[in-house]
Amino acid sequence: HYYKKEAIMYNLQGNKQVFDLSSNTAREISALSKPVTSDPLAYTENSNLIVQTKGQEKILNPVGEGHYIWGSISPQKDRILFTLAGQGTYICDLEGNITAELGYANYPSWSPDGKWIVAMQDQDDGHRITASEIVVKSANGKQEFQLTKTSDKIEMHPDWSPVGDKIIYDTISGNIEILQIEIQE
Repeated sequence: HYYKKEAIMYNLQGNKQVFDLSSNTAREISALSKPVTSDPLAYTENSNLIVQTKGQEKILNPVGEGHYIWGSISPQKDRILFTLAGQGTYICDLEGNITAELGYANYPSWSPDGKWIVAMQDQDDGHRITASEIVVKSANGKQEFQLTKTSDKIEMHPDWSPVGDKIIYDTISGNIEILQIEIQE
């Protein structure tokens, strides 16, 4: 059993778009169009955390006002992962109740089984990224493992392979790299 990403939602000049990965087609989402899926969706838009269930959108913002980024639904469609800029990364249920605080974890991504989060811990000088490492955190917020520790590379934007045994990321120099991992519980 693995987690398959079916569609990507994005904003294009103020209009919501969906790119269907199975058909390689993009379309605009309008108030008149049907939802792409009946499954719950979660995303960030205009600094808000949005959950969509049964075609109805609701602003959650579970940790108060601020700039919400990197919102995503768990593979099991029961939890939402998000970052509040300047405060940290969190997991909540579909009603907005916080279930885990992950701390500093930028660009977070769910593992296919929903038990782990991969993220980057980047540093900047106010103008550019000066360092970044890849970490894995348990979805309950109790465990953390640093996967990279380099002074000569800046690793960023990690994501899981569909099976969950690899993590792919890019470096600031433009390389794409893959880490083979095995998590034993």
